[in-house]
Amino acid sequence: MAIVALFGGVTVLLIARKAVPWHATAVGCAFLAMVPWLQWSIGLLPYFGQAWITSLYISGFCLAILVGTAWEKLYPAQFMNLFAGAVLFAAIASVGLQLYAWSGLSDAGALGPLFAGVSRSRPSGALGQPNQLATFLLWGLIASFYFYDKKTIGGRGVLAVAGFLLLGLALTQSRTGILSAVCLWAWICFHRNMWERKFPAHAVTGLLIYFLICPYILERAGDFLLLDRGSTLTRLEQKSEVRLEAWHMLSHAALLEPWWGYGWTETSAAQINISDKFNTLGGLFSHSHNLFLDIILWMGLPLGCIIILALLWIMIKIMAGIRNSEEAALSLCLLVVGIHAMLEFPLQYAYFLLPIGLILGVLSVRMNFAPVWKGNRWIAPGILILLTVALGITVKDYSNVENSYLLLRLEQGVLGQNRPPLGGPPEVKVLTHLREWIVVSRIKPRPHMTAGELAQLEVMNRRYPSRSFAYQLASAYALNNRPQEALVWLNRICKFTDTQDCMLVEKAWKMAAQQDPRFASVLWP
Repeated sequence: MAIVALFGGVTVLLIARKAVPWHATAVGCAFLAMVPWLQWSIGLLPYFGQAWITSLYISGFCLAILVGTAWEKLYPAQFMNLFAGAVLFAAIASVGLQLYAWSGLSDAGALGPLFAGVSRSRPSGALGQPNQLATFLLWGLIASFYFYDKKTIGGRGVLAVAGFLLLGLALTQSRTGILSAVCLWAWICFHRNMWERKFPAHAVTGLLIYFLICPYILERAGDFLLLDRGSTLTRLEQKSEVRLEAWHMLSHAALLEPWWGYGWTETSAAQINISDKFNTLGGLFSHSHNLFLDIILWMGLPLGCIIILALLWIMIKIMAGIRNSEEAALSLCLLVVGIHAMLEFPLQYAYFLLPIGLILGVLSVRMNFAPVWKGNRWIAPGILILLTVALGITVKDYSNVENSYLLLRLEQGVLGQNRPPLGGPPEVKVLTHLREWIVVSRIKPRPHMTAGELAQLEVMNRRYPSRSFAYQLASAYALNNRPQEALVWLNRICKFTDTQDCMLVEKAWKMAAQQDPRFASVLWP
């Protein structure tokens, strides 16, 4: 996705003969890209690589906004037609892949290896995650309405396409998708004057009712066809919701670090910091499943609240400024992803992040938002060149890390723990956090470890917690006669792992206690 975006960005920005105006969204992203470097400079992010990746990620989003702005100025309305066409085609193909997996044809077909491990009760097409596909299918639904409004698709055609896409949406069993679909229905019904061809309210309502009964239709169809697959109702009938428990825990974690937060993307560090005081969540949360809570956890309450208010202001301004079907369709795409972001973190994926940036840039031009800064015509291409070089360095580093990681897995899984390392740390220029991860993975707990070595393990556990790292650190503390610290990490292991992993660690610790009194001095919590 990043490579495709670069080629598109090069084409648009080099054709542009005038300076690309910087609207509030682009300027805000540019300042936001500096935050990870500030956090690294004050020690909030311990590794250079964390700041590098995060800043590169935000800069790519900023560049996408600039490309969207330049594109709409050069070729008005072209982006919407291309975007809607590509999304609609991909969405229809994705539902085809879903049905291929759901029906069981993938077990014996030529594409079978591509569907290995794919859930047949919640097939996710080519995206690998049902909720992600649900949002993408809603984009396809919006695109079909747009083409109906432009008379590219007739009434029967749009009903057929919408029905097919809603069938795929039902297959995802996404409750986020249901919420977004209901919001779309409400907006379209109450803002029909935004479209040149008015959507009959009864037709839109009929589609919603059809979608809501689709899971039951699929359940009966699967039984009739004797398909060996899980229920299409399991997810929808699930009553417990771990998100609510996570939000409760992480909200308390945010109050422990109210001014500066934990650092960009450090949601798991926040969870570890407060896990002792709450019941287990059964796993680690790399994000809080709520964009606003993540922002506060990463940057603290003062800056986080400013960013949240800015996002709300931009969204309200866009939704209030809709004048025609192009702007309505693009704004609804933003709305769907925004709803998804309140329950997960779809923007960590480039296939959502970069199109959202393009859409923001296009809407800034279409809605005549006043530019904050104009600069000159070479600034945006210059940023593109710098990001291209940065991406190349990152890809090269990642290749080295991947090779080193494969050797590490070979050492641990095939050759056993007592063999010498097959290689040293990977040579990297920017991905220092991944190099440190491999270095720490090779550390063997032993007596007489230095304070620096123990601190190295502690930092890694707080930034990239895992069952193996936590057990490694607890063992190191026990062997170095620091039983209280060992007990803290033993207690934390079961707070961010599932029951099976907790039992495995408990068994390993008790076996070690039978052989070494230093382990025995730390009773399993």
